[in-house]
Amino acid sequence: MCWQIEDDGPGVEYEALSHLFDLFYRADPSRHDSHQSSGLGLAILKKACEQMNGKVKAVPSQHGGLMIQIDLMKEDVYEQDPDYRG
Repeated sequence: MCWQIEDDGPGVEYEALSHLFDLFYRADPSRHDSHQSSGLGLAILKKACEQMNGKVKAVPSQHGGLMIQIDLMKEDVYEQDPDYRG
């Protein structure tokens, strides 16, 4: 399953795209106030995706902003856990 989330904001510099999922990274210099954010959100997202054998990446949006693409493999829950009652 693949999800895409995008905006039409100012976007992110190309050089910063590969760092967006690093712990404590903030691409926007105005966000370096430690009281505003921690720089953990996208790092947590990446870790969660990896633990579910998925992938996440950031690319420029066609609308001028940023697009986050999340790709998770759909598994048959019943094959993994026969006691699942979902």
